[in-house]
Amino acid sequence: MSSNNGKGLSLHTGGSVAFSEYRRRHKELTGKELRNDELFLMTHKTKNEKKWICGKSERMWYTHPQRVAPLVD
Repeated sequence: MSSNNGKGLSLHTGGSVAFSEYRRRHKELTGKELRNDELFLMTHKTKNEKKWICGKSERMWYTHPQRVAPLVD
């Protein structure tokens, strides 16, 4: 877990790849739309260990589920 304790921006594992590009790549590979909650988990947890990359991301997931909830189709 990073040292980001909730001050400033939340960290993510996306690097310079835009979230829209993650969505496009996912759809190209799977044929399915990437939900908001799936995108959040994909970009805020480590790939292999599935650990939160910062405390702020974990708190956001558990305290503000409406912000990362899937969109109604």
